[in-house]
Amino acid sequence: MEKINILGFAITRPEQELIIMRGISGSGKSSIARKLVKGGSIHSTDELIEAEHDYDLFFQSMKESGQYYPLVLLHSQNLKNATDDMYKGISPVVIDNTNIFSSEIKVYVEAALKIGFDEKNIKFIEVGTGGKTAKVLSQRNSHGVPLDRIKEMIKDYKLSGSMTIEKVLG
Repeated sequence: MEKINILGFAITRPEQELIIMRGISGSGKSSIARKLVKGGSIHSTDELIEAEHDYDLFFQSMKESGQYYPLVLLHSQNLKNATDDMYKGISPVVIDNTNIFSSEIKVYVEAALKIGFDEKNIKFIEVGTGGKTAKVLSQRNSHGVPLDRIKEMIKDYKLSGSMTIEKVLG
């Protein structure tokens, strides 16, 4: 009898894993991701930004223009890259973004489920603040995210709560 996942797709990749990192900038997500990846792959929109742009200037120009489309494009590219690796059978595929809101996570979860992942192999790693204060996070994050933005992220993270497959898909 064929097993199906929560979206109703046949589970054709019962061993493949998708790991979604969640946490505030500077909390240690990337360090944990590197420990978890083993023979898999890590996908980070920040790395795509840094590969093509000066990180600070990239965000500054978007703020000044009010045009955030370049960031949307890079998030889409990150999803495409991760999905390509899922199709190739790479495991685990680790998503190393802040992933504060379920809407940010949903596209990755849906892609994995449509490809044939079992929902039990989709994991959320809740790093949160990594036990650090907002001030420490603002000093430690590698992208210069200011203290006021870190505080907003912490508030949003707490309001979002822990993620589950049902919550992300709902």
